Parts: sequence; C-alpha cells; structure tokens
Amino acid sequence: MIHLLRDYQQEAINNVVEDWSQGTLNVLIAHATGLGKTITGLGLLKQQMKPGERAIWTAHRDELVQQPLARFAEWWPESQLFSGVVKAEQNQVDARLIFASIQTISRPNRLSALVESGPFDYLVVDECHHSAAPSYLRTIAGLREANPGLKHLGMSATPWRTDGVGLIAAYDKIASQKNIMWGIKHGWLVEPNGQQVQTDVDLGGVSLVHGDFAQFELQEVLHSAGWHELVARSYLEHGQDRQAIAYTPGVQNSKDLREALLGRGVMAAHIDASTPLEERRATVRDFRERKIKVLCNCMIAVEGWDVPSVELIMMARPTKSHGLFTQIIGRGLRPYPGKEDCLVLLFTVTGTHILTLFDLGQSKKLKKAKEAAERLGVSSASEPIELFDEEAVDGAGLYANAVSLFAKSAGAWFRDGATFSLGLGHDEKGVQRVLVILPPENGGGWRLLGLGKRPRKSWQAFEILASESIDETMVMANEIAERRGAAILYEKGKRWRKEPPTVKQVALIRRMGIMPSPEMTRGDCARLVTHRFAMSTLRRQGYGVP
Repeated sequence: MIHLLRDYQQEAINNVVEDWSQGTLNVLIAHATGLGKTITGLGLLKQQMKPGERAIWTAHRDELVQQPLARFAEWWPESQLFSGVVKAEQNQVDARLIFASIQTISRPNRLSALVESGPFDYLVVDECHHSAAPSYLRTIAGLREANPGLKHLGMSATPWRTDGVGLIAAYDKIASQKNIMWGIKHGWLVEPNGQQVQTDVDLGGVSLVHGDFAQFELQEVLHSAGWHELVARSYLEHGQDRQAIAYTPGVQNSKDLREALLGRGVMAAHIDASTPLEERRATVRDFRERKIKVLCNCMIAVEGWDVPSVELIMMARPTKSHGLFTQIIGRGLRPYPGKEDCLVLLFTVTGTHILTLFDLGQSKKLKKAKEAAERLGVSSASEPIELFDEEAVDGAGLYANAVSLFAKSAGAWFRDGATFSLGLGHDEKGVQRVLVILPPENGGGWRLLGLGKRPRKSWQAFEILASESIDETMVMANEIAERRGAAILYEKGKRWRKEPPTVKQVALIRRMGIMPSPEMTRGDCARLVTHRFAMSTLRRQGYGVP
C-alpha cells in the first residue's frame, strides 16, 4: 500500500533535514493535534535512515509508544524486521529502530544498556513539551555523549510548559509550526462548535499551581457541587447522541460521571492512569468500535489520543492552562466520514476566568474590534497606531485596551504599532529571554511568544499563548516576567533606565541605521536594541512583523 505525506508534512521534514545539515541538531515540529505529527516523524525516519543507522522513538505514555509501532507496521512494513521495544520487561536494545518509554530508558542501568548496544543516529521525542524534565534531559545527554552528531527531533502540539521551564533547555529551533486555526483554515481539521452551559459553581477560592487550578481542591469543589450530575444532564440535553470524550479533573470525578451517565441509560466507561493496561486497551477498543457512547477519563485521553470518530468534547475539567485546553479540544477536531464539526460542551463557573473557545483565536468580539480599528483608519493590526485614547475612542476595543494595559504594566515594554516586546535579561546559566506580543491577524487572537538564547547559540522563538483576550495575554506575560525575568533589567521604574546611553549602546544603534536623539536614555536604547533583535529573529522564523 502506498501512503502519501501531506504537503505540509513533507515541508516540515525538508525543514528538519535542512536544519540538521546546517548543524542545528535539536529541532522541533510544533503542529496542532490532528495534523499527523506521528506520520511526519515516521516519514522523516523512513526517508533518512540508511542501512546500518539506528533510531530511537520515545514518549512518556504507553499509548504514545504503541501507536507509532502500529503506524510503522502499516506505513513501513519492512521496518518490522529491525524494530524493537524497550519498555518495562521488554528490552530489545539491539534493534536498529527502538520504541521506548522515557520512564524505562531514563533509568541509569537501562540507558547504559542502550548506549552499550551501539550509538544512535536519530532520536524522536513525541509530546516533547515534557522534554525539559530531568528524565528527558538525562536521556538526551546520555545518547548524545555516545554520538555527538545525534539528530534530535521533538514533536508537540503545545510547545510550552506551565512550570516556567522553557523548551530552550532541549531545542534550538522550531523547524515547522502549524496551529489549530491553520489546520481548520486549510481543511485538515473540523471546526469546534461551542455550546456553553451556565453553572453557578464558584472556583474563586481554588488555589493556582503553575497557573492552573490545584487539582485536589478543584476535584473537591466540583464533587461537592454535584458537578457529575450537571454534566450528565447536559449530555442528554445538548449532546445530540454524539460519541463523546468527557474530561474531568480527578479520577473520582470521572467515575462519578460514568455512574451518572449509566444511570440515565447512556453507555459510558471510565479510564485513568491506574486502570490496568489490558483493561484500558480493551476499553479504548470498545470505544473505537462505538460500543461505548461516552468515555470518561482523567488525563489519559489528552496526548497521543487518536479517535477521529469523536464528535463531542465534554470539557468538564475547568482550566486556565492553554496547553491542556488546546490538547483537549484538539482531540475532537480530526476529520471523519460524515463528521461536519465537533461540538464542545463548555461549563461556565463564577469567581474566576477559565478558558473558552475564544482562546483558540475565534471571536466575534475580536472581529468587531478590528472593524472598529479599520473605521478609525487602521487597515491592519500590524500598522502603527499613533494614538488610541480609550476614553475618547469608544469601540477601539482590544487595541485601545492594549495600549492602556502596557502603559500600566511594571515592565519596560517597547511598542512598535501594535507589536510589543519586553527583555527579561538572563539567568544564572546565561540564557537570555525576551517576551513578544503580536497583534491579531486573519481572524486570530493576540499571540504571546517567548524568545530565548543560550550562550553561543542563536535566538529562537516559541509560541506560548494565543488568546482573544489581551488582558489574559498580559496576565500570562506578567506571570512569566515575574517568574523568569531579572527585575533589575525588565522593570521600567529602575534608576539606571534614566541614565544617559553608554558609548556601546550609541555605537550599536548607529550600526542599525538609527541616529539616537539627545532625549534617548540608557533604558530607551536597551529596549530598542532588544526589540530589533527580537523582530529580526521572528522574521527569520517566518513571522510577519514590522
């Protein structure tokens, strides 16, 4: 059977190979859920592996090891002659193509056995937003010590982390980036169709950990509020008898929801990380065969989950995590015969903000704001905005609010039209960081990007967040600045910013073709230089910036 790669998949492979050929050995593919990252990685290895070369494919969950095994058997049958598994009791370390769990190969004895079997030429890390974890870094370092020329590819739909540890620790460059909006626009994903269910559940008292709700507290509040009964009723009222996945914050929440659905005559099942492996596989098989109508789960059907027939996502897990929200919604967007869209049941809460479909970049409010801006003479969000007075210009919406928010921020943001940047300085390891916020375009939302530079490396950019809300974008940016930035360098109230520019600053600005004015301060020069470097980096990576 002949299998053809999609154009963007082959383009991503070509970009990775080009980066490797130029000495950039740690590269990343950031493609949205449903755009076929596994097939892209498979195609890369099939095209690049030469006789005698070795490759290892690793992930952190059983499904993420089993799925590529099955795909390789279908797409590259001859690979079965030299493939093996290193996971738990399986230890086929002499195979040329190895599929392994990171929990197994990160152990010193198993990693030593792998290395002793011979060096690897290729490493593919699936769901690589976990790659900054010590287990991954230890494994990558061990494999690279055995072969300094190891070609390393990471793949993820959400290449950011909520704990403040950036992927710059593991990757040097994004070779290809395609988000959900791109997938929908080009017909590779179906549109999410949101149905909001109003509730009076108050989450205002739930603590936040790494920017999201503390899981145990969230479980307790929802359980006490009879959340499972509300969600079960909502499926009967709004679910249209669709095959659905229900996401809950805790195991007991998921079990309660299963029982509530069964009690209403809906064939439902539950799985979580503690479900025995064979039982979990059997349940998923029954779900694929439509013997189960609703699959309730706690953090299992999130990464590497591939059931295209799903046409309803029940978001019974309120979240502030953009990565988690994007992963969950993406599970329902794969095309399937007869499937026109994916219904998403969203449950509102009080006392705090949680993510909605607006945060994927589709918003009528955003379009109205852009129309208001155009009426005021701004034809594009990226054109310079000379003055938006929030009080005088009613309806300027997001753009007016943006200027007001940045003016009030503690950070020394640089503004170029509707594009903003903030230098965070460098940490104890010499890693420099810059935040950039790009304005909405083509119906999308505000984008928060992080730029990083390790010593003796080039600047690289990673997309952290896309949101309809500039307020929320600023909250996220400020949280990152406070956690990762050096206050003496990024805060605008510091005394050094009012000092005259240094001789080096003046010389550098002149080399950029800018004649510094007598009014420019040391702080002004620092912001300008940082912004210029940031924009240059983004242009090299394909972003349309001023």
